[in-house]
Amino acid sequence: MFLPNKSTPHIVRAAAVTTTSYVAGTVVGIDESNAIGIQVTIVKNNETSFEFRVESSIDGGLTYAEQIAISSTGGTTTITPNIYSVTGASLAATHSFTFIVTPIKGDTIRISTKSTGGSPLGTVAIRCITGWV
Repeated sequence: MFLPNKSTPHIVRAAAVTTTSYVAGTVVGIDESNAIGIQVTIVKNNETSFEFRVESSIDGGLTYAEQIAISSTGGTTTITPNIYSVTGASLAATHSFTFIVTPIKGDTIRISTKSTGGSPLGTVAIRCITGWV
């Protein structure tokens, strides 16, 4: 169960045209929260995919570290950056979706986005709300 600690979402990124490089949105303070609910609205052009990454800071935003994904096979543990990706072809012309990221630790987070393939003319808007699971 996700329990938000604020009823008004943070505007991380107002609707803006994407680029082929990650662009960070507004930094959000997470206080004592351990999860964030993220709402994304995409108006696509002909992009192949849209990617999102969540980074957290433990020093008031001086430095940020990406979330990682950990997998183990045959005694080897692999650590890779955790990138959230959605395929452009699977989206309606205007498409909104939400996802929850947990656990989050730190004092601030930032969410970055980029598009791949096609002409980066689509727009992405991101809002989030912090809370506990």
